[in-house]
Amino acid sequence: MFSRTFFEANSIEEFPESMRECLQQDSKGRFYEDYYRVALQNERIEDWSQILIFLKRLFNQYENEVIKYHSINGLKVPKAYNSNSSQGNFLEVLNMSLNGNHFYPIKRSLNAL
Repeated sequence: MFSRTFFEANSIEEFPESMRECLQQDSKGRFYEDYYRVALQNERIEDWSQILIFLKRLFNQYENEVIKYHSINGLKVPKAYNSNSSQGNFLEVLNMSLNGNHFYPIKRSLNAL
């Protein structure tokens, strides 16, 4: 799961010090932060019924979890909202997933040396 969250702020000083290094600014001057979450990885499952329930619950809670992520620790953060898909981070996610498999076909055995 992935998303880009925009913050309604005019200046970086409106954010807590601990959060400032994670923020980026787009060409329109909006501050944003990208979120990524792996729901399942390397699972071999024959009965997906329980997993589908888990994924549905995770999907339904995701937006609220991301929006309130920094507020959980009691930090005062400007109002946040998730972007629509055209303003999102799809290309970054695609790049991340392809980078992991970039060297997959290369023989990794060092015995031949």
